[in-house]
Amino acid sequence: MREASARAGLSSGRINQIINGDLPGIEACIGIAHAFNVTPESIMFLAGYLKNDPTALDPEIEAIARRIAEAPPDRRQAAIRVVLALLDTDEP
Repeated sequence: MREASARAGLSSGRINQIINGDLPGIEACIGIAHAFNVTPESIMFLAGYLKNDPTALDPEIEAIARRIAEAPPDRRQAAIRVVLALLDTDEP
Protein backbone atom coordinates (compact mmCIF):
# COMPACT_ATOMS: atom_id res chain seq x y z
CA MET A 1 0.00 0.00 0.00
CA ARG A 2 2.91 2.36 0.65
CA GLU A 3 4.05 2.07 -2.96
CA ALA A 4 0.55 2.79 -4.29
CA SER A 5 0.11 5.77 -1.99
CA ALA A 6 3.51 7.16 -2.98
CA ARG A 7 2.74 6.77 -6.69
CA ALA A 8 -0.65 8.43 -6.18
CA GLY A 9 0.84 11.26 -4.13
CA LEU A 10 -1.46 10.43 -1.21
CA SER A 11 -0.73 9.37 2.34
CA SER A 12 -1.32 5.77 3.41
CA GLY A 13 -3.94 7.10 5.79
CA ARG A 14 -5.81 8.82 2.96
CA ILE A 15 -5.66 5.64 0.85
CA ASN A 16 -7.14 3.71 3.81
CA GLN A 17 -9.94 6.27 4.11
CA ILE A 18 -10.77 5.91 0.41
CA ILE A 19 -10.65 2.09 0.63
CA ASN A 20 -13.05 2.28 3.58
CA GLY A 21 -15.57 4.32 1.61
CA ASP A 22 -14.48 7.96 1.87
CA LEU A 23 -15.03 9.75 -1.44
CA PRO A 24 -11.74 10.83 -3.05
CA GLY A 25 -11.52 14.36 -4.35
CA ILE A 26 -10.82 15.14 -7.99
CA GLU A 27 -7.08 15.59 -7.34
CA ALA A 28 -6.97 12.25 -5.50
CA CYS A 29 -8.74 10.59 -8.45
CA ILE A 30 -6.09 11.98 -10.77
CA GLY A 31 -3.31 10.74 -8.49
CA ILE A 32 -4.85 7.28 -8.21
CA ALA A 33 -5.27 7.13 -11.99
CA HIS A 34 -1.62 8.03 -12.46
CA ALA A 35 -0.54 5.40 -9.91
CA PHE A 36 -2.43 2.63 -11.69
CA ASN A 37 -1.87 3.83 -15.26
CA VAL A 38 -5.55 4.35 -16.06
CA THR A 39 -7.45 7.42 -17.17
CA PRO A 40 -8.57 9.91 -14.53
CA GLU A 41 -12.07 9.67 -16.03
CA SER A 42 -12.26 5.96 -15.22
CA ILE A 43 -11.43 6.64 -11.56
CA MET A 44 -13.86 9.59 -11.46
CA PHE A 45 -16.58 7.30 -12.86
CA LEU A 46 -15.87 4.70 -10.16
CA ALA A 47 -15.97 7.45 -7.52
CA GLY A 48 -19.36 8.62 -8.79
CA TYR A 49 -18.34 11.93 -10.33
CA LEU A 50 -19.30 10.85 -13.87
CA LYS A 51 -22.62 9.27 -14.85
CA ASN A 52 -21.39 7.40 -17.92
CA ASP A 53 -18.49 4.96 -18.02
CA PRO A 54 -15.90 6.63 -20.28
CA THR A 55 -14.36 3.24 -21.07
CA ALA A 56 -17.62 1.67 -22.29
CA LEU A 57 -17.72 0.65 -25.92
CA ASP A 58 -20.51 1.44 -28.32
CA PRO A 59 -22.94 -1.54 -28.04
CA GLU A 60 -22.65 -2.25 -31.77
CA ILE A 61 -18.85 -2.39 -31.60
CA GLU A 62 -19.02 -4.53 -28.48
CA ALA A 63 -21.34 -7.01 -30.25
CA ILE A 64 -18.97 -7.24 -33.23
CA ALA A 65 -15.97 -7.74 -30.93
CA ARG A 66 -17.84 -10.50 -29.11
CA ARG A 67 -18.66 -12.25 -32.40
CA ILE A 68 -15.03 -12.05 -33.52
CA ALA A 69 -13.84 -13.38 -30.14
CA GLU A 70 -16.24 -16.35 -30.38
CA ALA A 71 -15.23 -17.27 -33.95
CA PRO A 72 -12.97 -20.23 -34.68
CA PRO A 73 -9.27 -19.20 -34.59
CA ASP A 74 -8.78 -19.09 -38.38
CA ARG A 75 -11.90 -16.97 -38.94
CA ARG A 76 -11.05 -14.76 -35.97
CA GLN A 77 -7.62 -13.98 -37.45
CA ALA A 78 -9.17 -13.33 -40.87
CA ALA A 79 -11.77 -10.97 -39.35
CA ILE A 80 -9.07 -9.08 -37.47
CA ARG A 81 -6.99 -8.69 -40.64
CA VAL A 82 -10.02 -7.40 -42.58
CA VAL A 83 -10.98 -4.90 -39.88
CA LEU A 84 -7.41 -3.62 -39.55
CA ALA A 85 -7.10 -3.32 -43.34
CA LEU A 86 -10.34 -1.32 -43.49
CA LEU A 87 -9.19 0.99 -40.72
CA ASP A 88 -5.84 1.60 -42.40
CA THR A 89 -7.40 2.91 -45.62
CA ASP A 90 -7.99 6.59 -46.32
CA GLU A 91 -11.44 5.93 -47.77
CA PRO A 92 -14.53 6.96 -45.80
